[in-house]
Amino acid sequence: MTKLSTETVLTTTGLLGAVAWFLSLFGAVYCKFLTNTLTMEFGQGRKLNLNYGIWTYQGFGIASTSDETVLFETCRPYPSETYLDPKWNSAMAFSTMSIIIGGVTTL
Repeated sequence: MTKLSTETVLTTTGLLGAVAWFLSLFGAVYCKFLTNTLTMEFGQGRKLNLNYGIWTYQGFGIASTSDETVLFETCRPYPSETYLDPKWNSAMAFSTMSIIIGGVTTL
């Protein structure tokens, strides 16, 4: 059995830690954490998926020119009048803590 050098182990551990931190950062701020499909069908038999994140939700925008109109997806922050219950506040706090602690630990 071949023994790995200390340098190889530390490099691999650091790289895996950095990837884990990046993925947790991406997961905490992305707006597709939860998905809800509406059962009502809209034109041409398509269903509408609604996506939500801890900090943002999926919104839609329209860009149009004289030739075409394009509907695009974007992550939008929740309006200030959105009610945040204690569980939601806890999820927001822990997602922030995981990013900070994970980043400091990775360094």
